[in-house]
Amino acid sequence: MMKISCQWEERAGPIIYVTAYRRTFGFCFCHRKKERSFQVLGLENVLCSRCLGSLAGGITAVVWGSLGHNIPVIWAIFFLIPLVFDGLYQAVSGNESTNLRRFITGLLAGWGIVFLGRYCRTLFPF
Repeated sequence: MMKISCQWEERAGPIIYVTAYRRTFGFCFCHRKKERSFQVLGLENVLCSRCLGSLAGGITAVVWGSLGHNIPVIWAIFFLIPLVFDGLYQAVSGNESTNLRRFITGLLAGWGIVFLGRYCRTLFPF
């Protein structure tokens, strides 16, 4: 049986805990840097714009998939590429990405991860 829970840690922010086969794994979700977050309603320290995009993309992809829709696996892979290129561009050039670009690449990556996960689940059901 698998159990998923979320807990707020003061220093790390939201951490997702996944318990499976009597083992628990914790995943830090976001660095919460104020300058990389949208500043709306005083919630700029909850999620950065890329994590917010990933969460929004993941939620909308789950809803879309639960309605019986699917996307080809190659699209799921292509949806991950902009996030990788944006990160590499920042690392190589030293230029900072904009919050809007971070949000869009996160949104696409959220879709890509969900549908790639659905595809992998059909290949490796356990």
